[in-house]
Amino acid sequence: MITLPVHSKLGASQYDRWGKSLGGCPGSVRMSEGVVKTSSIFADRGTEAHGVGYAMLMGQPYSELDDAEEQSAVELYVDYVNDLAPANQPGDVIRMLEQRFDLTKYYPNLYGTADAVFYWKRVKKLKVIDYKHGAGVPVEVEENAQLMYYGLGAMHALGLPVSEIELVIVQPRCHPHLGPIRSWTTTPARILDFVADLIDDAKATEDPNAALVPGDHCRWCPAKPTCPALQAKSLSLATQTFSSLQTYDPKKLSETLNMLPTMETWIKGVREFAYQESQQGRIPPGFKLVDKRATRKWREDINQDNLARNLGLKPPEIYESKLKSPAQVEKMLSKEGKKVFDQFVIAESSGKTLVPCSDKRPEAKERAVTEFDSLL
Repeated sequence: MITLPVHSKLGASQYDRWGKSLGGCPGSVRMSEGVVKTSSIFADRGTEAHGVGYAMLMGQPYSELDDAEEQSAVELYVDYVNDLAPANQPGDVIRMLEQRFDLTKYYPNLYGTADAVFYWKRVKKLKVIDYKHGAGVPVEVEENAQLMYYGLGAMHALGLPVSEIELVIVQPRCHPHLGPIRSWTTTPARILDFVADLIDDAKATEDPNAALVPGDHCRWCPAKPTCPALQAKSLSLATQTFSSLQTYDPKKLSETLNMLPTMETWIKGVREFAYQESQQGRIPPGFKLVDKRATRKWREDINQDNLARNLGLKPPEIYESKLKSPAQVEKMLSKEGKKVFDQFVIAESSGKTLVPCSDKRPEAKERAVTEFDSLL
């Protein structure tokens, strides 16, 4: 049996980026080859959260995440999985965690790992669960290509007859009003129909002239700092000017707004890439490395009372005591404390933000202006 690498260049988690049928960029796979992939704090936190969740489910030792809200999210996922079937429970259900699967029979580099897979023998039902730790972008579950990729892999890894497939996203930290758990039930026939698109998409990435298609998926592309298509798109949109004092094309404004997150990521990626090159001695012409502005801070061995006395001040004048933030206090709570925590906390929006209509949050309602407003 051939041992596959842990990560595939055509993995399910990046399918939205490289899948041609999904509006992705097949050329990004070729562009990313040989690029040193740098992680992010968000990716690292997600990896850590998955590790904690797996250890909890397996009954292994683990250290809780240092953020109480993130730890609660992992615990929700763990509780959901355990409620379906506790570990080592005999009977009708088969439970598999971090289930590896191999789809290279369809096309090279198609393989991966599903977070949790369940199979009920009597009714021949397969359930595939994917945990999303991120809080930024809500993931739709219906007709989700990444989940169908996992579902196809789970079917092959299981090797048993399946009559029904339920695909599940557990995403507790993103837009709670959507619900932390979302599922879509489909059939093996639908998953097998999906195979044709998956193979075509994989083949498209092997084309030496595979198209480079800028879009939201660029945010997760290792090659974004040097991608000519993304650079051209970003520079083109950057030349657009909008003013309420002149006529402008609303569609162009929408296009630019939709691309801003990608452009911002591209700019950040270019800065990071240039810095890394400079660290290796390859400094871009016209630039140089300098020390950042120095900021003053107290020495670690300072004694506050001695400091005040030497400065001719009173201790309360140089330091203060204040109530910690709800997030800081929440980290300190026991399970009993968490039960009463919410009654002492209010959540207030800092204002409004403009988002695409695809965002699932309800539209903000404008407060009616009344004749009494002038008296307030």
